[in-house]
Formats: sequence, C-alpha cells, structure tokens
Amino acid sequence: NGNTSLVEKNKAVSTVLGAEFAVITAEQAQRIGVRNGVQVTSLQKGALQKANVKQGYVIVKANGERVSSVEQLQNIVNEALSGDEDEHVLFLSGIYSNGQVVHYAVTL
Repeated sequence: NGNTSLVEKNKAVSTVLGAEFAVITAEQAQRIGVRNGVQVTSLQKGALQKANVKQGYVIVKANGERVSSVEQLQNIVNEALSGDEDEHVLFLSGIYSNGQVVHYAVTL
C-alpha cells in the first residue's frame, strides 16, 4: 500500500478533526441531492468544532476534491498537513440534512 507511511506518520483523521465519520448511503445522498459524501456522525473537541461544524454535516468536497470515503478524507488531510504550517487548512464544501449548503475553512 503506497500511502501507509503517510497514515502512520500522521494522526488519524478522526483525531486531527475531532470527529467520527461515516460514508452516506445512496438513500441519504438522493434525499439531500448529492452523489457522494462523508457525514460527521459525532464531534469531540477539535478542529471541526472550533470551525463551528455541526454533527450531521455531510462533507462533499475537501480542498476542492470530491470526498466519497473516510480514507479519501484522510488522504486530503494528510496532504494539507504535509505543507507549510500556514497552509494547514481544510476547505470544506457540504450540506446539512435540511438542504442548507455550507462551506467551512478549518484550521488544522
């Protein structure tokens, strides 16, 4: 596996962002009108909470890349953390179950 070393060097995405995630089902995706996404299923103290992200938020894109798995989100976070410290930011595009589209800039 080519990116095993990256995952070992960096903390798990749940630790970095302070949240647990689950891939949305096809039914959820259809209901909110998206093709893919990873939902925030629970929040602890961390980067997402500081950015005011709420439980239930579905991340559709992170730093301009479509997100359809937790592993993809992990890779995008690892990429963001590998740059200079002032570039440790995650730009999220997503939607809540009520249809509200929200964008967040999350400092890592």
